[in-house]
Amino acid sequence: MTVDDIEGLDFSREKDAYGFYVKYAKCNGFVVRKDVVVRNVSGMIITRRFLCNRAGERGQKHLTRVDWKRDHRVVTRINCEAHLRIHYNEERLRWVVTSFEVSHNHELISSTHIHLFLAYRGMTDADKAQIDSLHSTGMQTCHRMGHMVANKGGYEVVGFIKKYLYNYFGKKNNR
Repeated sequence: MTVDDIEGLDFSREKDAYGFYVKYAKCNGFVVRKDVVVRNVSGMIITRRFLCNRAGERGQKHLTRVDWKRDHRVVTRINCEAHLRIHYNEERLRWVVTSFEVSHNHELISSTHIHLFLAYRGMTDADKAQIDSLHSTGMQTCHRMGHMVANKGGYEVVGFIKKYLYNYFGKKNNR
């Protein structure tokens, strides 16, 4: 898709526009976060902006303080300009893309590592059902992860890490 194609898109819900941009971001190697919200006088959202998670910059007070007990966190916000802005068109009752910026001022993540971002990890209900059935057969947790990786075709396709399996059963056993 070109920039012109995306700028002409419209969506029935704000959630659909966000989902589209998240998929676009995952394919291109970055993570999305929500930013600006503009509301009309009745409180309804009329404009929304989604941007690269590296947009903006850290507050100056967090960079200059010397009395911290812990080391400073790594600077992750570097004024990246990539974004998608949508506006609610009341005549058409649709969310319309009004601004779309493609350029990033940082390296993008390769498709082989994008699955490691927290935003793109998670267990689906189908994964949980399959893991529960493997648990009922008596298979060990570490072997269940190997089984899931083999069935889905690799770690990048599974969608979660081994720690999620252990957390899932820890929560399940504590109920």
